[in-house]
Amino acid sequence: MRKHVAIPLAAALLPALLLSLAAFARAASCDDVSYDQLKARFQQRYAALSSLKQQGKAGETSEGWVEAVKDEYQSARADSQRDVRQFLQEENDDRKLLYCKIAKDQGATESAVAQRNARRNFDNAGPDEYLKGSDGKWVKKKDRSGK
Repeated sequence: MRKHVAIPLAAALLPALLLSLAAFARAASCDDVSYDQLKARFQQRYAALSSLKQQGKAGETSEGWVEAVKDEYQSARADSQRDVRQFLQEENDDRKLLYCKIAKDQGATESAVAQRNARRNFDNAGPDEYLKGSDGKWVKKKDRSGK
């Protein structure tokens, strides 16, 4: 009877394990990836990320990350290959590597680099895009006229 329980359990855990291994394989540390590699990966995701933001499914946080605005959006499709959860995880994994590289180059902390990036992303967010403040609440950005 144990064999019957072990197989479904292993099958259920396999996707999570594979995703974890894939994320680890992308780069174990920021020393293992170049700025050019990161730039190429950000560019590949740019259109889909912009679309998710414009649809109100994803937004920028005050800590420099991108998150789904509502939990129910996590399982929506981000593109032809990934759901929103996986897509945003890849974006944040690469942001973490970028923040690490910049912090090492500038003698700063990763947190300080992330917060600088968050401020820039808040300033550059389009009207009606969602931003998550330090209070943890999502708000829609108003257009430049304040409307």
